[in-house]
Amino acid sequence: MYIKIIKYLLGVAILVAFMSCGKEDNENENIFEFKLNNSYRIESTGVGFGTSNAFEPENISEFNVILTDSEIGNELTQSCCGSPWDYVINPTTEVQISFAKSKSELRSGIYTYNRNVEDNDFVISISNQMIFDRNNNLTSLNSVANSYSSNSEIRIDNAQIELLLGQVVLKLNYIIETVENNRIIGSYIGDLNSFNYKFCNADCD
Repeated sequence: MYIKIIKYLLGVAILVAFMSCGKEDNENENIFEFKLNNSYRIESTGVGFGTSNAFEPENISEFNVILTDSEIGNELTQSCCGSPWDYVINPTTEVQISFAKSKSELRSGIYTYNRNVEDNDFVISISNQMIFDRNNNLTSLNSVANSYSSNSEIRIDNAQIELLLGQVVLKLNYIIETVENNRIIGSYIGDLNSFNYKFCNADCD
């Protein structure tokens, strides 16, 4: 009788442990289940911003992604010493993600950023309200979140990205929390277009 009781209690313990593990796995999967159509949302305000296109600079060794409402041609020239940008259609918002590894080294999965960790999987920045003058000079923008900023309102404390890589299709979900607990969630699924990024190497002084 005593042995039967021990076996029963052991069985119950294993079942509880199994159910707990399953619940935790489901919770990890469910954190990225938000219904956003190629956009991001600032949770404190409920305001969303569309990022209908995704672009990849093909001449950068690390995998970089720009989620934006702009259009970029075969080449984008970085503004140099006050020179104008040459977007096909200027952006009003951009989410820029720079992974620490090349695209060939990455696999589909979950990647993390934490400001207290030296070696992170990626860094990320978000800007909106980008305004250009008639000569395509960027005159102003609003910085929403940034991995490098010293401003606690936009300084990213931690972030997670769920990445699904294809040859020309990208699926990406992300969650960002700033130091002051502002939360931003976003997603993109669609084509990933490549372009050549021409950097400014001039000495402007």
